[in-house]
Amino acid sequence: EDAEINGLLIGYCSDQAHSSVEKAGLIGLVKMRFLLSDENLSLRGDTLQEAITLDRERGFIPFYVCATLGTTGACAFDNLKEIA
Repeated sequence: EDAEINGLLIGYCSDQAHSSVEKAGLIGLVKMRFLLSDENLSLRGDTLQEAITLDRERGFIPFYVCATLGTTGACAFDNLKEIA
């Protein structure tokens, strides 16, 4: 049962997130979705909500969001008020 549930877990982050986020997902055997950022390289709440809604419809269990605060390449910040 645990393995079945683990296969349904899904996490989210910006496409600007550090590569360690993807590696953490791989180590934990958790699917990670890298969501498109806006023109300011920020993850927006509506983008996250759309992804969560779609994944729930597909039977996944959304459980984790990794916010990016000061990316390596551009010092971009995700919109925390919208994704909280």
